[in-house]
Amino acid sequence: MGKLGTLLTVTLGLLAIVMQDAMAAPQQHDELVIGINEHPPTLMPLKEPAWVSNYLLGFISRPVSGWDSRDSEICFLCTEIPTFENQRERIITRPDGSKGVEVRITLKDNLFWGDGEPITAKDAEFTFKLRAQWNAGLKSPAFAAVESVKALDERTFVLTLDKVRFGNEAWLWKAFLLPHHIEAALLEKAKTRAEYENVLSTYITAPNTPGLWNGPYIVAEANVGESLTLKPNPYWQGEKPHFKKIILKFVRPDQYVTKLLAGDFDYAPGELGMSAIEGLNLLKTKADVLDIKFKQSSRVFFLLPNHTNPILSRVPLRKALMLSLDREDIANKLLGDKQTVADTMIAPGMPGYDPSVFRYHYDPAAAAVLFDQEGFKLGADGVRINAAGQRLSFDMVATLMTAASAEMVKQQWAKVGVEIKVRPVEVKAFFETVKSGEFAFILYNHVISPGAIPAWFLSTEAMARPGAGDQNSNAFWLYNYSRYSNPEMDALTLKLEEAKTPDERIIIWRRFQQLYVAQLPGFPIMWNMECYAMPNWLTGVEPTGHTVPSSYHAELWRGDL
Repeated sequence: MGKLGTLLTVTLGLLAIVMQDAMAAPQQHDELVIGINEHPPTLMPLKEPAWVSNYLLGFISRPVSGWDSRDSEICFLCTEIPTFENQRERIITRPDGSKGVEVRITLKDNLFWGDGEPITAKDAEFTFKLRAQWNAGLKSPAFAAVESVKALDERTFVLTLDKVRFGNEAWLWKAFLLPHHIEAALLEKAKTRAEYENVLSTYITAPNTPGLWNGPYIVAEANVGESLTLKPNPYWQGEKPHFKKIILKFVRPDQYVTKLLAGDFDYAPGELGMSAIEGLNLLKTKADVLDIKFKQSSRVFFLLPNHTNPILSRVPLRKALMLSLDREDIANKLLGDKQTVADTMIAPGMPGYDPSVFRYHYDPAAAAVLFDQEGFKLGADGVRINAAGQRLSFDMVATLMTAASAEMVKQQWAKVGVEIKVRPVEVKAFFETVKSGEFAFILYNHVISPGAIPAWFLSTEAMARPGAGDQNSNAFWLYNYSRYSNPEMDALTLKLEEAKTPDERIIIWRRFQQLYVAQLPGFPIMWNMECYAMPNWLTGVEPTGHTVPSSYHAELWRGDL
């Protein structure tokens, strides 16, 4: 064999070795495309409590604290969860004899914004002062409870709370911080809160500014209504994120499964993807290419009536509507055999859940009796009407994701003489509508966090009231969109906050659930079952099923085959 033949043999041998090694090595995926069935109204942490915004923020920003997938409280930015036991919480007595609580929080060392600026107690002081100021005088069960905030040093700050709370105070520091070095000057320039939130804030004008974010990823590009592109945060000090690029792409719910199967995106997250019944169908045919997982969620899917409506404010009418609602049918169509019908706002397995609470069953005949007793008889057009000419005809506002379910409710209530006109809207318009109170019913998902006190969504103090001075609305972080008000419910929420032991809380929770089913402030339909459909090369995703979604641990996700 000549030199040329020898060289060719060696070259081919080396090439074979290289190809064999390449085939043996795991394939690396350094880009991930995620399909989400809603697009966020904003990325500003202080703005809308939209679920999609919460999911997206998990990649790019971390709150002071939160929960893990096992419902245990964990620190994201803090060194230790404040408790009375570790003396980071302490009761104080004021000169007038009233009591409050001081909470001392220390931030971890080596925390940075995405532009390299350190995260300090100055950022916390700026954020908590702003939030307390915005809610001042509105008796919010949230940040209005912060009387003052003071930075003690670069990493430690103290919150002074208005009263002693044993059950709800932890919510006060489960908050995202704002970067003082970017936002403080803009806030000072703004003449109103609305001008800051909607016009001047960098979160609105340039969300791809690195210094806005402190998560494992930062925003590279934001295409409103279409997609959000993320890249690794070079100043992130935790586990190094694997993906060089993550694209979150908005996909209409009615096109979602089709586009997933067509390869338009890689991953369908359980928090913002397809229904459980769609996942069950895919499990039968695509289990070889998709890793499909299910997770019971504390997101309750429910209908809220507007209690300022003189007809819907009547308890017997609400009971008739509940009896006319075949919740099991709706749940079966959406969740299949993985459905859990909801009876109150407390999920099975959550602290205080009472399995003996009264349960409404589908009974259209009993509903018809109640409608008749309330003076609403079937009219010639099939819609119930009373002697005053008032018809049981209402609008129902839904997001694009819940519009199909609203149509199910419409069909069911039509059978008993109740007319529903479904109004599907984008998420931003949805929250504007519920804050304004211009609806009869809203249909949406609400996340019940571990240990959450119902003051957030049922107390009179948490009632959304538009037009509160410069603040436009007190609906910031408050969820009583239905404008429900009941003195006993208010008293129960206060007792839950003041109860010192789990045994005390269980007794109060039991009465809360009894009152809920008797009053029906809302119509719970089901507890969501989240369906996660992942490519078989995506690992590290740990579903949580609660208010801190899996994206809050996205730095652990990997793309290995």
